[in-house]
Amino acid sequence: MPNNKSRLDKISTQLTSRQHVYKLIDKSREFQTMDDFISWFLEEENQAEIADVFVHSAELIRDQMKGKPDERIQEAMKKSYREGQFLFSLNSRVAFSFHSEFYRHAYNGLMLVDLMRQWMLESNQPESKPVMEGLQHITTNLKTWKHRATRHLYHLYHEKLLAEAIGNKHFDGRQLLFENDRQKLELFIMQAEKMAENQNDSVETSIGMLEESGYPEFQEFIPKYRDCLIDLESILAEVKADLPAAIEREEQMAKMDVYSGEEQHDKARAIMKQYGAISA
Repeated sequence: MPNNKSRLDKISTQLTSRQHVYKLIDKSREFQTMDDFISWFLEEENQAEIADVFVHSAELIRDQMKGKPDERIQEAMKKSYREGQFLFSLNSRVAFSFHSEFYRHAYNGLMLVDLMRQWMLESNQPESKPVMEGLQHITTNLKTWKHRATRHLYHLYHEKLLAEAIGNKHFDGRQLLFENDRQKLELFIMQAEKMAENQNDSVETSIGMLEESGYPEFQEFIPKYRDCLIDLESILAEVKADLPAAIEREEQMAKMDVYSGEEQHDKARAIMKQYGAISA
């Protein structure tokens, strides 16, 4: 009689909960987009197969601990189940993070382009302000753009480094973003960095013109222009400094999901309060 078990089902009795989650991640990354994976995931036969994963992990522990007290076996099974649920939740949170924020990141990038376009059009208009007032207006605009660009880059770097760090720490270096999302994130970063570099070039040119003008009253604006330069390395360093706390937050929120699934609501609420997900 032919064996109709799927490949995943055939190997499931040989894997721990952690290895099962790794296997599911590897399977999910065969899909270019999250939408394609979700369509596959929602098929009834696939959901049943994935649910069996944790059953087989429990059977593996029971076989390995044969002859041990039931209490120890039950505790080991519970620990394995929790580990699998924790990893599944953590992976899902990271993968969904950029996907759910895609349009916000796209909008922020377009806003930066639009601000630059507006100011370029404004600069081509006939002079309507005294020179000194005009220089002040320009530096104010440049500071506004720098602030928005810095925040935009911070969030993009954060998404990239957080996914890489959690992948390395908990998932044996696996890529947690879907390929389509990973490519979009890399494109957003490249575009934002290029805009910042172009803006820096423009600011440096203006500084050079002010220095060469010979007018003492213009010299006071040189530090103001320099303050509008965007330091990409500094932004990246800030993200890296904040990374340990960001990793811990994602880990705690994944634990919250486990507690919620076990109906340990007090523990789940304590984590939610700690991270501001609900009011104290």
